[in-house]
Amino acid sequence: ARRDLAATRVNRGILRMYERSYDQALADYDAALALKPDLGAAYGSLLGYGACLAFALVTTMLVRDR
Repeated sequence: ARRDLAATRVNRGILRMYERSYDQALADYDAALALKPDLGAAYGSLLGYGACLAFALVTTMLVRDR
């Protein structure tokens, strides 16, 4: 049951990333890891979270500098 709930949190975090709701996505990944610390999908999603933030920052800088 904890594993299912943790997986659900990861999936919701992924959806929130697509919506650019980064703070909410991070909260979901944290909740997933609190429920199931060995859930690899949550760690992979956190890496994606970091990559998306970096992309958003670079994109914002490029658009601003035009």
